[in-house]
Amino acid sequence: MSKIATLEIDGNKFELPFILGSENEGAVDISKLRDLSGVITIDPGYKNSGSCKSEVTFLDGELGILRYRGYSIEDLAEKGHFLEVSYLVIFGELPTAEELTQFENDIRKHTLVNEEMKNIIDGFPKTAHPMGVLSALTSALTAFNPKSVNVENEKEMYEAVCKTMGKFLVIATWTYRKSMGFPLNYYDNTKGYVENFMRLMFELPTGPYKADPVVVSALDKLFILHADHEQNCSTSTVRMVGSSHAGLFASISAVQAGEISMNDARDGISKFFQQSNGILSSASGFLQLGLPVPTTYNVSMSKLVSATGGQSSSWGLLALHSEALRLISQGAPSEEERALRRDPVVDLSNPTDVTTVLSVAASKKRAETILKQAQEKN
Repeated sequence: MSKIATLEIDGNKFELPFILGSENEGAVDISKLRDLSGVITIDPGYKNSGSCKSEVTFLDGELGILRYRGYSIEDLAEKGHFLEVSYLVIFGELPTAEELTQFENDIRKHTLVNEEMKNIIDGFPKTAHPMGVLSALTSALTAFNPKSVNVENEKEMYEAVCKTMGKFLVIATWTYRKSMGFPLNYYDNTKGYVENFMRLMFELPTGPYKADPVVVSALDKLFILHADHEQNCSTSTVRMVGSSHAGLFASISAVQAGEISMNDARDGISKFFQQSNGILSSASGFLQLGLPVPTTYNVSMSKLVSATGGQSSSWGLLALHSEALRLISQGAPSEEERALRRDPVVDLSNPTDVTTVLSVAASKKRAETILKQAQEKN
C-alpha cells in the first residue's frame, strides 16, 4: 500500500502522495496541491524541491556517493571513458562496441564549425569574459542550425546530441585561444574526443604537438566526473529555458550567460574555490605521498560547502579531482619518486622540512614516525 502525506490547513486535511526514491529518499508529491487546497509552497533556492523524477544521476555529497544510471563514479572512472559514459547518461544504457563506434563517428560528422563563426569571435576583445564569448558563440549556433528539434523524435534528438557534442568542444577551445591570442584550431577526426580537446587547446603552428597519454587519461576522468550532477543550477536553467521551446543551443547559452556571475568574488561558488584551495593543495600532497587522506578533510570540505551556500561534494570526488589535476600538472610520478615520497628524507635542521612533514602527513602518528626515522638516521 502506497504511503500518503497529510497536510492540514484551517482544519481541512489534504492527502498527498508520498514517493520513495531508488536510494530510499522520500518525497511528497505536491503537484496537485494548488488544485486541492488553493495554496502554493514557497521554497527559495529550491533547496527542498525536486523539479522532476529522474533516473539519470544520484548524488549524495554527505555520504560521498555519485552514480550515473546506477553505476558508481568509481567504476565508471576506472573502466570507462568519457564518450562511453556520455552515452550512458544520455541514453540510459552503456553502449555496445558497435553502438559506441557509431556514436563516435556520428559526433565526428558535426565537428566542423562554420567559418563565419570566426567573424563573431573576432568581434570580441582579447580581454572579454570567456563565458560571455562562449555564450555568444553557442547562441550563434542557433542561426547556423535554424531547424527546430522535435524532442519526441528519437532520430532528431540523437542528431542534436551528436551535433552539440561535436561543435561545443571546438567553440569552447576557440574561446580559450581567443583569450590567448592564438590562431584557432580544427578538430582532427583521426583522434579521440579528449585528445582532440588537448590538441585544440594547446597545439601551435610553430611546432608539433603530442598529447601526453597520462594527461589525456586524467582529463578523461575529469570529464566523467563533471558529466552530470543532478538538478544543479546549470541543469535546472536548461530545463527552464527549454520548457519554452527556446531551442537547444539557446537553452545552453542561457546557462553560460548565467555562469558569468559565478566568477564574481561575492558569489558562493567563487568563495568556495578560493577557500578550498588550501584543502585541495593538501589533498594533492597526500596523494603524491601515496598516503591515505584523513577523513577530517571530508568534514572540512562539508563545512566549507555549507558555509558558502554551495552543494556538498563527496571526498571521493575531491580526491579524484585532485589526483587528476596533479597528473595534468606534473605527469605520473616514477616508482622511485613514489618511494621517496613515502619515505622522505627529512633534514631536522631545516624548519621547512619539518613543517612540510607535519602539514602533509596523513596523521599525527605518521608525522611522528617520519620525524623519528629522521632522528635515528641523523
